Parts: sequence; structure tokens; C-alpha cells
Amino acid sequence: SDALDLAAASLDWTAVTGSAGLLYRLGEPMALVLNVGRGFRAPSAFELFARGVHEGTQRFEIGDPSLETERSLNVDLAVRLQNATLRGEVGVFRNRIDGYIHPDPTNEIDAESGLQVYRIRQGEALLQGVEAVLEWHATPALHLRGGVDHTWGENRTTGLPLPFIAPLRIQGSVRMELPTGELATNAWFELGVERNTTQTRRDPDDIATDGYTLTRLGLGGEVAGLELTLQVDNLFDVRYRSFLSRYKAYADDMGRNVKAGMSVAF
Repeated sequence: SDALDLAAASLDWTAVTGSAGLLYRLGEPMALVLNVGRGFRAPSAFELFARGVHEGTQRFEIGDPSLETERSLNVDLAVRLQNATLRGEVGVFRNRIDGYIHPDPTNEIDAESGLQVYRIRQGEALLQGVEAVLEWHATPALHLRGGVDHTWGENRTTGLPLPFIAPLRIQGSVRMELPTGELATNAWFELGVERNTTQTRRDPDDIATDGYTLTRLGLGGEVAGLELTLQVDNLFDVRYRSFLSRYKAYADDMGRNVKAGMSVAF
């Protein structure tokens, strides 16, 4: 505590949480779904007491030992559709957070390390967004899926956009169930694409990153009693930096990544 210039103290928090939901059938195959929930999160030791260079993120971070708990009230409303060939959902949400804890990028530069200073702040925040997903089982063997989500965040204490809020994202995939052959059964092939746009609504001191498109390839099947899978993320080895990455100021995100799996079916 002496090194951090802090007095010894004992901290404790209490909170009440709960949730409730309502589903109303509009008639087959549609339903209206409403959920309301109250949550909380206590500040971490890092958020309370950090004061120095964070080597992993290349930032000089300063915590705040006076932080209180986050307390949120979330409401989401969605329309669901499901029948033999279609499954879809369109929803909106509104999440008000009292005491929202976040790393705030500042225009300060630490004199010794030369790194940008991030201060752990707390304030009133509002998160709103929309998300939609649709699955179409075009044939017993062909399955198409698409989705979009967007989140809007505001620091209601300062009137500025919240830092580290995901930009608009669009996703799509095609999955094909392959005919049973002499070597493999329950075989499948899937190709997916994900587009992340540039976040144009951001905290003035946050770091912008370019939009990017990633492609995912997967295949699998049962061979001699073994379930085999192969997945390749970032198939074309795109060079990109996620807006949500803590390393975006100095390092790219993961390039092509190949994962193989094997399990025994009992």
C-alpha cells in the first residue's frame, strides 16, 4: 500500500439482483418476448489499485480506490419466428448502468514510459442496441444463416460516447450436410463470413481501427467411430485490429488459425 500511496482499508459491497420474463404468442409461428433484469458488478482489484505500466496493453493505467459497484437495469424486447424451415429473431435492448466502470483513454502521456495514460473512471452509462438473426433451412442438407448487431453507448456523465463499444457487425454462413460416403457419415461443410465496420462514434481519445472482413471454414464427420472436425479461422490471413482489442495501439489480431478436433462417439 505504501508503494501505491494508499492507506490500508477493508472494502465490501452488497447488491440485490433479479430478472423476470414474459412470452406472448402472437400466433404460430411468432412470439413476443420481454425480459427485465437488474444486475451488479463489484470493481476488481486492478480497477481499484492499478498505478503503472501495463506491459500487456502498453498503457499506463491508474485505478480508483473509491469505486463503487456497477448497478444495471436492462430491458430487452424481441420478436421470434420459428417453423419447419425458418428460425429468426429481431430484438432491441436498453441497458442503463449506474456507476459504470471503464478504462478512460486520456490525452495524458506518462513522462517516464512515454505511454498514453488510461484512468479507471466511473459514471452513468447507457447502452442501447439492436440485433437480428435469421436461419433458413432451404433443404434438409442446405442451411443458411445471417445476422447483424449494433450497439450504441453513451457516457451520460460527460455526454461523450463510451470507449470500447463494438461497431456494426454483419455475419453470414452456409452449411451443407454432405451425403454419407464409404469413409464418413454425418459429414458437413460450413463457410462463414464476418464483416466488422469502422467505429465512427467513439471517445475522442480512443484509437480508431479500420473495418475488416474475416472468413471461417469448417468441416467434419464421423470416421470409424471417431468424430473429426477441422476449422480454419481468418482463412485468408487478413491483417486487422479489432476496435475492442486492448492491444490495438501496437499489435495486430490473430492471423490464420487452424484447429483440429477428435472425439469418440459412445
